[in-house]
Amino acid sequence: MRIEAGARSVVLPGQSIYEEVAAPRHDVGSRLALADGRVFRYCKFGGTLAAGKLTIGATHTAHHHNMAVPAAVAIGSRSVTVTLGATAVTANMYKGGLLGVIAGTGLGQTYRVGSHAAADASASFAVPIEQDLIVALALADSKVDLIPNLFGSVTQSADEEHVHVGVPLIAGTSTYYGWLQTWGLCLCLSDDTAVEGTILQAAETAGEAETQDCYVKGYAGIAYGATHAAGEYNWVALKLWP
Repeated sequence: MRIEAGARSVVLPGQSIYEEVAAPRHDVGSRLALADGRVFRYCKFGGTLAAGKLTIGATHTAHHHNMAVPAAVAIGSRSVTVTLGATAVTANMYKGGLLGVIAGTGLGQTYRVGSHAAADASASFAVPIEQDLIVALALADSKVDLIPNLFGSVTQSADEEHVHVGVPLIAGTSTYYGWLQTWGLCLCLSDDTAVEGTILQAAETAGEAETQDCYVKGYAGIAYGATHAAGEYNWVALKLWP
């Protein structure tokens, strides 16, 4: 989905970039590009969010990794049954996310997941996919991963090594839906001082950006404008999801 709006536009089809709603009005992950170069993604807030702070995307569930398929799956199928690990699946937990074949027959395939019901831990789970399976899966060796939509449960935490997804322009209420800026100039809370052109990464303090000091933390963007001061909101050229 691509929504275009002029630089002055703030009221967009269905929902403003300055508005949150209890029920979604767009598909989670939908992309909005403004004429001024800013890009936004539609998301579900997985916790209380503060404006101008970095967020992380939905996390991977360890027990939904490297899962066996309990029966062969034929070419053209729109459902892949897997055997879950010791964590249950809630309804639509993986809607808009990805199913990937990580080992064995069919290795390298990825498919978008559709709407689904809940499933108990360690149970068989029929995963609906939105495209026809192009390579059959084998009971003997195919292994499958489930990855949630990164924008399906965004939070602000001190997990600076995780994948960061954007900055909200408004305070967010847990379980509500709204737009998250992912690219272009925006204000973000600084953890330290930085001069223009400095590469920025996520800080240990939740939601803040700092000067890059290692390569295992989440990348954020580039400092822009006057010298950034610690504890202030400064301009950042976000470079997360174009």
